[in-house]
Amino acid sequence: MEVERKFRVTAENPFVNLEEGEYFVRKEELLLLDQYFDNSSFELTVNDHWLRQRTVDSSRGVWEIKYRHALPQDGVEERHCTQYMETSDIREIASCIRRVLAAADGASFEEILESLQCWCAIRTTRRTHELKVHAYGSPITVVLDSFDGKHVGEVEIILPENSTPEEVHRAEGAVDAVFSRFALEDASGGKVENFIREQKPELFDKLKHLLTKN
Repeated sequence: MEVERKFRVTAENPFVNLEEGEYFVRKEELLLLDQYFDNSSFELTVNDHWLRQRTVDSSRGVWEIKYRHALPQDGVEERHCTQYMETSDIREIASCIRRVLAAADGASFEEILESLQCWCAIRTTRRTHELKVHAYGSPITVVLDSFDGKHVGEVEIILPENSTPEEVHRAEGAVDAVFSRFALEDASGGKVENFIREQKPELFDKLKHLLTKN
């Protein structure tokens, strides 16, 4: 499970030219090609299921699906972070798709793919840093993505799939603390949302109820 919060990358942002230093250690820089797939009605996408094939540094593409994790009602009215489940296990991916697409019922993953098309392809340069010193028990990662002349950042924590609501809330608090410590500003959306807003306005209208949560 990913607990994440996107931030604006500006000239005043301390993460723009982030190098290994007092707080962070630079982990890696990758070239990504993300290709997103759906049927002609965008049923997966409008149901907050994001199926993609990710190629890293020209290696063989890996299939992944990402979908929002719903927390139990706990009285928290507003959250700054989002929580998504993500898997690259083909059987789990096929199971996720079958839950959303009635036409995929009983179909194998290969058969499902025959009914889908690539609707978005984005090349990204990704720089990843990890907090050196932190009171939180799990690694906190800062990601800087550059794509099509634009930039967006993300603070994220990866949790086990079976994490409790209390563990998720603790991770949210740790991410929010990074935002406060470095005076980060929330971004209006990531690279896929930018693509949809600019290239798929009709789909953007359908997704407003989701994208305003991100």
